[in-house]
Amino acid sequence: MNKQWYVTWFESSWYRELYSHRTIDEAKTAVSLVETMNLPKGSRILDLCCGAGRHAAALAEQGFIVTGIDYSEYLINVARSEYGAMSHLHLYRCDMRENYPNKPFDAIVNFFTSFGYFDTDEENAAVIVNIADSLNDNGYFLLDYLNAEYIKNNIVPFSTDSFETAIIESRRSIHNNTIVKNITVIPKDGEREEFEENVKLYTQPMLQVMIENSGFVIESIHGNYDGSDFDVELSPRCIIVAKKL
Repeated sequence: MNKQWYVTWFESSWYRELYSHRTIDEAKTAVSLVETMNLPKGSRILDLCCGAGRHAAALAEQGFIVTGIDYSEYLINVARSEYGAMSHLHLYRCDMRENYPNKPFDAIVNFFTSFGYFDTDEENAAVIVNIADSLNDNGYFLLDYLNAEYIKNNIVPFSTDSFETAIIESRRSIHNNTIVKNITVIPKDGEREEFEENVKLYTQPMLQVMIENSGFVIESIHGNYDGSDFDVELSPRCIIVAKKL
């Protein structure tokens, strides 16, 4: 496994092309789950791994003071270009394992499966410890992750997406309890490029143990952005809302 897959892939403009169907409207639906935390306007929220900033912007529009961080210089620059003028939104390049700027926070959110990127359970668990350490007492943590059991039972081995400038092929498989997506970009002009995504598959009970061991109590678990209850067989997502003890 390429330990640096996220460095290469998230610095490519093809990443945004492949996920261009993920819109600001979808982000607004996702961040509505923050309402379950009953945070007052002006609360300080960190959007951890904010990417191009759509969730962070949606939170800022709701009256929160938002810090967005991402490891990708390319995606942070896109976020700054699109949302940098928002007065309650501050964007930084930062590794999720490092010291977060502007902490402590009243809530930390991690949307769109931006967890499980590292090879070992210890590395991934350390991210949650870092999150706990960066929250105020009674602060909240929202983890928006995939439902591992649903993925195992419904994996799509191959798909093709056609865009104006390229065709993108995605091949998916599971190896060593990690979902691997091999991505081939075939531009209409230029040479083909190869990328990869790797995400460790953690079941809901495994995530719950990791989160509780980091000093949280689980408040709710949802199966999708509409706030529906989590169903291990039917839910595409595993969205956990936890409160720091």
